[in-house]
Amino acid sequence: MTELLQRLSKELKTLDEIPQGEGLILSLGPDYHDPNCDPLVWFCQINGPPGSPYEGGVFTLKITITDDYPNKPPLIEFVTPIFHPNVQNGKICLDLLESESSQWKNSMHIQTAVFAILQMMLEANPEGGFEEVSKLIVRDRPKWFSIAEEMTRKHAK
Repeated sequence: MTELLQRLSKELKTLDEIPQGEGLILSLGPDYHDPNCDPLVWFCQINGPPGSPYEGGVFTLKITITDDYPNKPPLIEFVTPIFHPNVQNGKICLDLLESESSQWKNSMHIQTAVFAILQMMLEANPEGGFEEVSKLIVRDRPKWFSIAEEMTRKHAK
């Protein structure tokens, strides 16, 4: 556990070099405002990527770091509702984040996973996604885009 906490501390220091509140990642790390803060549960606020239906929205992710990290990816879910073919009830369907992923390498960081999620938001892929939204994006992409924009305005303030 000590080794894991040391690694997370290094990751946070690396993040300190990136001006938070600018760009796509607004904040990332444990919730220090909570006196019972768990150092293995982080929250991340991201801006919706430009050119996507999520542009202008601010989304919160909950990141749970297991004892297997960094050998396995962290568990990440959307707290903010989002209309996306690869997200259902907050659960993210992304190969990199699967617990048995061959794409995840122990040299990767939590920030790597967040950037993969931002890329997923920009390039919605109906293949391998959740059925209802995936069908809509294939059948009527403009309608999906419009619904995703409306949900962003409603939930991602």
